[in-house]
Amino acid sequence: MPSESSLRDQGLPNVFRRRQVDGLILNFTHGVSDKVKDYLQVQSVPHVWINTSMPVNTVRPDDYDAGRQAANRLIDMGFKRVLFANLQALHLNDNPNQFYALDRHRGYRDAMEAAGLKSETMCDARGVPDYTWFDFAENFLRVNKPPFGIVADGNNNALAFIVAARMLNIAIPDDVSIISIDDKFDMTVH
Repeated sequence: MPSESSLRDQGLPNVFRRRQVDGLILNFTHGVSDKVKDYLQVQSVPHVWINTSMPVNTVRPDDYDAGRQAANRLIDMGFKRVLFANLQALHLNDNPNQFYALDRHRGYRDAMEAAGLKSETMCDARGVPDYTWFDFAENFLRVNKPPFGIVADGNNNALAFIVAARMLNIAIPDDVSIISIDDKFDMTVH
């Protein structure tokens, strides 16, 4: 085993350097350090990754199925136009740290294709700063007339469209129905 000083120099947390545990449950959602991954593999420390995209020892939600089910629910409600809203377009690129957004979007697209409907993704290729999400949603709703459904990638995306719809007197859920996929607390708006 490497010395504690060499592990400290590698920037590893104390728990790794001192071997104070028999196994680890790791809840990293973004930017897992290669040093941590390498250490766990080399030292054969029993571990389980939570909510991250690792090839083995991983427990995480089925984001693909969440996107598919959300789109199917809106299609089953009779909407012929169902959109995917991710105002953080950076999540829809090939960044492996954003696997959940990519999986949700892929599930949505597959459901739309299976239903013979066109998939539409609402986002700005540069990514919309979070302080302008409401303005983006309001402009979108002014230009695009209901009825349609929205699969929102996250509660913040959903909330922007809910507030904008209310400001424009668009009826939810009759004219616009929104399903949010998020790993945060439940959001209920009345």
